[in-house]
Amino acid sequence: MKIAIVGATGNAGTALLHALKDESQIEEITGIARRLPDRTAEPYDAATWQRLDVAAPALEAADDDDVIDLLSSTFAGLDAVVHLAWLIQPNQNRRLLRRTNVDGTRRVVQACLRAGVPHLVVASSVGAYSRVADDQPRDEQWEAGGIPTSHYAVDKAAQERVLSAGEEQGLKLRGCGRP
Repeated sequence: MKIAIVGATGNAGTALLHALKDESQIEEITGIARRLPDRTAEPYDAATWQRLDVAAPALEAADDDDVIDLLSSTFAGLDAVVHLAWLIQPNQNRRLLRRTNVDGTRRVVQACLRAGVPHLVVASSVGAYSRVADDQPRDEQWEAGGIPTSHYAVDKAAQERVLSAGEEQGLKLRGCGRP
């Protein structure tokens, strides 16, 4: 199996590299990050690397398309992409957070569709779900509208909408509420 990890230098990405580096089913790992790690250090030495920022500002539609094309060429021939890129800081830079968390996800989804990646795995969160007025358990079909006063929840809910749009275009997803 050939996979790429978007956000491979973060906490979850590093843990995933540790978990996958000795798996016999894994033929190839591509790490994608905005800042490259020490590629001689473990577990980063288990991957080949592509420096790419999914939140790169797009002044024009062509700039956005360039990022999607670069991702798409990196994803070509892969069996799966694991999307873990997410920012929670700096809180005062809401535009950057949104560009990374929502626009970055949209770019990854579009690149997977262009490259024909069979599966996209996305780190989701209970924070995507809307509030309830009682303590009754809800299943995975509960509305993903987030909590309006939490930028994290708002972006997670927006990410879910981006993923749903990708599913409607034929992408197979694994994550919150998806088999």
